[in-house]
Amino acid sequence: LSEDGEKPSSGIQGRIELKDVVFSYPTAPQFKVCNGYSLSIEPGQVCALCGPSGSGKSTIVNLLQRFYDPLSGTVMLDGVDIKTFNVKWLRSQLGLMGQEPVLFSGSLKQNIAYGAPGHTATDEQVIEAIAIHIPRRGDPGAGAIAAVLTGQEVAGVPEVQLEVPGRRGVSDATQGVAVGGAGIEQSAAL
Repeated sequence: LSEDGEKPSSGIQGRIELKDVVFSYPTAPQFKVCNGYSLSIEPGQVCALCGPSGSGKSTIVNLLQRFYDPLSGTVMLDGVDIKTFNVKWLRSQLGLMGQEPVLFSGSLKQNIAYGAPGHTATDEQVIEAIAIHIPRRGDPGAGAIAAVLTGQEVAGVPEVQLEVPGRRGVSDATQGVAVGGAGIEQSAAL
């Protein structure tokens, strides 16, 4: 990745805004995935992008990470066009949960700590992250996590993020989400 672009030392607040974004993938320029799309997400706000396959949910996440740039319109972070930022720096400010959860070889602690700066975390930080994202069963006693994680909870381990000041969480885990019927079983938090 290029070293060009701004690397603000002050970190980010986390306001995401897309203004009149028009985008087509290079392999299908005749199909506009986004055609005048606008969205504002305030710091700390949870936003779920739901829709049928091909409606642009993953495209928005790809644009935020600058895997692609819009044909027109603007993608902004804290009021600044993300094209002005260093790409590596920008991506370091976003915590991503992809459509296909991946567990690396190693312990659950190592997998959770992988998202922290320097890929290290204390036992207390890991337990706190798990406690926030995975429900406890019974009396955990002294803050420990009780019982064994279910298969569904293990699949959600990559989504467990350590609280990193200034980092904005971005989830692209809406593949197969059912909207309507039995309700939404997963959510995408931006």
